[in-house]
Amino acid sequence: MTLADFCRSIRKAQAYIAEMDEIRQVGPVSSLEVSTDIKRLALTPGVKYRDIYFAAMRESAFNVLLRDYSFFQYSYTTEYEIRCAFYPSPFTDAALKEMFEYEDLVAEGVLEFEELSSQLDSTQIEVIRPLIRYEYSHEQYRKLLHPTSHLHIGMHGEDRWPVAKRLNPATFTLLIFRMYFSAAWAKGKLPLEENGYLNRFDWEYAQERRILAATPDAKFCAEEKAHFHIF
Repeated sequence: MTLADFCRSIRKAQAYIAEMDEIRQVGPVSSLEVSTDIKRLALTPGVKYRDIYFAAMRESAFNVLLRDYSFFQYSYTTEYEIRCAFYPSPFTDAALKEMFEYEDLVAEGVLEFEELSSQLDSTQIEVIRPLIRYEYSHEQYRKLLHPTSHLHIGMHGEDRWPVAKRLNPATFTLLIFRMYFSAAWAKGKLPLEENGYLNRFDWEYAQERRILAATPDAKFCAEEKAHFHIF
């Protein structure tokens, strides 16, 4: 996967989200450079999700911001070093409703954007969906200890769910929406079955998965394949 391939996949991911009508703000259609401060904070022992989330929000460190203030990050270093992440919204439904009202005031010029940002930082927190990070790294691979291709689910940094293929932004994004945004996914419902599917996004998801490259055998050995893995 070249950088150009990666960026094309970002555009596809953003297009899928737009079709589901879930975009609040579009960020760069290129590899995201996450600041050293955010990286350092994320590795701090005992750090709270809230702190990481708001640090990223303050720097607009996202490729796509969703309507509920969840966001995606897509980063490419080389074809052997890739990262995708989903940061779920930490806001309760009541807090979101209040924030939408504040947004209207900003749009009307009654409230300054800085005041809205301050309000975001003081709203009630309730994280329902988990933080999901995907990493693909040849350099960090250690047989049976550190999979080349893996998912982290939640804030426990030592969990690495092995993945047989190398994901791209589009597939990662569809995976997240398939698992955690059922109402948005349902917008792809078809009147009649096509290609064995009643939902267009299910078909797109299958096509995206089909073109993924497998992790090389040298970086995903037979003993690891004998264990549970995804894709």
